[in-house]
Amino acid sequence: MMKMKLSIVVLFFILIISQCKKYELPEYPSGRYRGDTIPSGIYIISRGNKNISQDGSISLYEPYYNKLIYQDIISQINGSKIDEPASMAILDTLGFIPLSTSGKIQVISIRNGKMYGDISLGGRYAFNILIYSRESGLVTDPHNMLISVFNPLSRQKTSEIILGKEPGEMSLINDRIYVGTDPGELFVIDLRTQSILTSLVLLPGAMYSTIANGILWVLCDGISYSTGNKTKPGIRGINPSSTQIIYNLDIDTIPGYHYLNPPFKIVASADETALFFIYKHILRVRITANPITIDTVIYSNGRNFSALFVHKPTGDIYVADGKDGVLKGVVYRYSSQFTPIDSFEVGVNPVSFAYSK
Repeated sequence: MMKMKLSIVVLFFILIISQCKKYELPEYPSGRYRGDTIPSGIYIISRGNKNISQDGSISLYEPYYNKLIYQDIISQINGSKIDEPASMAILDTLGFIPLSTSGKIQVISIRNGKMYGDISLGGRYAFNILIYSRESGLVTDPHNMLISVFNPLSRQKTSEIILGKEPGEMSLINDRIYVGTDPGELFVIDLRTQSILTSLVLLPGAMYSTIANGILWVLCDGISYSTGNKTKPGIRGINPSSTQIIYNLDIDTIPGYHYLNPPFKIVASADETALFFIYKHILRVRITANPITIDTVIYSNGRNFSALFVHKPTGDIYVADGKDGVLKGVVYRYSSQFTPIDSFEVGVNPVSFAYSK
């Protein structure tokens, strides 16, 4: 009887250990992935530098294993090059990468990293991209002051939305696209009809936006390169339903720095209680505080911050250092409490992030 009880206890522990092993995280060597399917993760888009013949690149970092899986998917998997990628959007198993000066969108498979053809934009430029549905995607063209509309599945350009002003980043709320412009006008576009519903005048350089707590937040750098207008930078909080400004936040300028390096890139924290943006350092906007405050949470310390991303599941903050645009960039990872975690090297001139769940 004693032996039977002992056998049952031993069997019980064996079952526990086997179950624990079942859920262990596999070891993924840095720089490559075991098997023929690459994992989900954070993509870092590096523009490269044509002046020194440095190609663009797409790096892949796995946030749960804390591993740089690929420093450049394009060259490592495809043995190919990519010309000045600007951003990236993901739909199902495909990644769509606008090539800023090539007049096309490169398509890659998220499953295996292989290039999957491209979408011609008819000679148009391509910068910020947004996928609305399987049948509708949009990409901005500041040079021609329009938005190109394309079908992600058929890989065909379908139409254009003429703005007449240089568009910046797009934000999607319900069936509407909100896009700011260099002169400072914010356009509201109905995606079903692809028509402009209304517009709102903000500050010059209204090129960056994000959504937090149901409010559209637009970062205006205070400089319009098309009109020459200059003013103090600021952030505007907008009710997307009424298109009314409900928050006016001014940003104190950095003496001798602002007009050469104005504020840019704005993202929401994981819990949407704060916004982060780049203005030499990483600044935080506490949007749930009363009054709303702006403070510095990550100092640059000589680094050249060029891109910013928040990983919503963990709250970790990813900050890219573009260095001098010649050397390879570095991405620094911080906890939600701004404690440094680690860093890893990416391509030359990192400009944006994308996330595959």
